[in-house]
Amino acid sequence: MQGPVVASRKTRRACLGNIDLRSTRRGPLELIGSFTGSLATLTGSFAPEIVLGEADQGLVTLRDCIQTQFTMGSANSSNFKLRNVLRGHHFSSESHIRFEKLFVRYSSLDEWINRSGFDRKVLVENVRAPLERLNVVYEFPSSVEAALSADCEVSLRFQANPPTLTHVQKEAYIVQQNYVRLAFASERGLRDCYETLFHLRNFLTLAILTPIYALELRGHVGDVEQPITISFEQRYMPEELEPVLPFKMLFTFDDIAAKFELFLKNWYSKRVSLKTVYELYFDLAYNPHMYVDDRFLNMCRALEAYHKAVINSQRINLRVRLIEIVDICWNVLALSSQTKIHSCKQ
Repeated sequence: MQGPVVASRKTRRACLGNIDLRSTRRGPLELIGSFTGSLATLTGSFAPEIVLGEADQGLVTLRDCIQTQFTMGSANSSNFKLRNVLRGHHFSSESHIRFEKLFVRYSSLDEWINRSGFDRKVLVENVRAPLERLNVVYEFPSSVEAALSADCEVSLRFQANPPTLTHVQKEAYIVQQNYVRLAFASERGLRDCYETLFHLRNFLTLAILTPIYALELRGHVGDVEQPITISFEQRYMPEELEPVLPFKMLFTFDDIAAKFELFLKNWYSKRVSLKTVYELYFDLAYNPHMYVDDRFLNMCRALEAYHKAVINSQRINLRVRLIEIVDICWNVLALSSQTKIHSCKQ
């Protein structure tokens, strides 16, 4: 994505540059020149909250930028890390970035929902019948609605584009894509939107038993006609994502379809009481570079935190709990020597 980029409010200087979200070493934003026009950026961090741009894909807003590199030469250049790229609108400040609806498409979401608009009986008949005529029938599946909370609704939506018509028609295809739509009672700031998406992603990760990533994220603002495309860095996201088939998942949508809303509400309502458990478990899921010993310790901590929050809610003190554990271990080992038991407790 290329075009002139303008630093908002702080300097009002314009620089040519390009954005590459895959560049994580030097920073996704690379400029020819600098926003300050001086060497002051070498002695202190320059971190504009908002940077506005006009790229080849329209208006761009860059959020939470921080300069990571400044190179002097015949043409000075500077690199920035950034938290978000919002395409389609200029937001003058952080407080103005608010959305009333979000549409997100996750990896393996199609396989988890496993609802198709294609008539499979017709497709099977095409295989069995002589190849004189091929029929394809597609009907949009019905959306699934659920209330996540009093001010947020979740729905599963299905989208498909009609085939493209050309003068010489050699192919026609329909691709169905599944989305999760979040609709808020009133506009929410970007941080609140991310928090809701974070818990939704974790719910699907538990169900699918593999890390999932946002392939597409769009936000809708009341006074902006076109949706805003939102991009952000997703750590450890592989270049190629293999879909997970339903039989390899912990549970699919069909398994919980009758109580879909209840499952979502229970998961979301426990985000505070089980915060430690969630963080420890999903840190294991999304960090492939963690040492084996650390993974084992994280899992033990997660189990202990879950036991303390859910099973052992009476909050027995540590000394009593340790004595109980020793008693259980000694019973399992079938050691009857009272001396050994007493010394172990000590």
